[in-house]
Amino acid sequence: MPGDQGAVEALSHATAAAKLVGPLGAVLTEGFTPSSPLATRLYGMHVSVLPLALVAVLALHLWLIRQLSVSADGETQESFRRHLRRVGGFGFLLVSVVTTLALVFPWDLLQPGIDGVGADQAIVAFPWIYAAENLFGLTGMMLAPGVLFGFLALVPVADRRDGRGAQVVRVVGVVLFALMVTGILYAALAPAQPHLNMAM
Repeated sequence: MPGDQGAVEALSHATAAAKLVGPLGAVLTEGFTPSSPLATRLYGMHVSVLPLALVAVLALHLWLIRQLSVSADGETQESFRRHLRRVGGFGFLLVSVVTTLALVFPWDLLQPGIDGVGADQAIVAFPWIYAAENLFGLTGMMLAPGVLFGFLALVPVADRRDGRGAQVVRVVGVVLFALMVTGILYAALAPAQPHLNMAM
């Protein structure tokens, strides 16, 4: 991580969240092991544990698609392999666009951060989480992604052609999307405020 204010606060948020979840977050506490600094453990999780978790979730997602025969209207005769090629193409396009933007607009290394300040504005990827954190404290930082990923996990099971599940999924999806957009606008306009000492 860069040593700017955003990085210092991200590390503080990670340790505060680890304390919220108790034993599950022990690996992100200062006293977990004296032989490995906290920043090293956090880096290791980002480059190893998170990619493995992503692969596991993707594998489960693809298995559910095959088992539940989930497909859009008009695509019931399309082979699963062709569907994967199409998804892979869109994924490659997305990665190409994001990589190009990262090269054209590189992230600036700012002034060294000050520990304990805790009032930096959210970076561009997380403004909707920042909005939940403004309203509910650190608990909001954990609940907001939990609600989103919980909804995504239920989609393959609930969104079936036979029944009202698909309608419910669409309505809930629209509501969540509207809440995310509202949260992004709120976070962009709201002044930066500290979260680490807010009541939870």
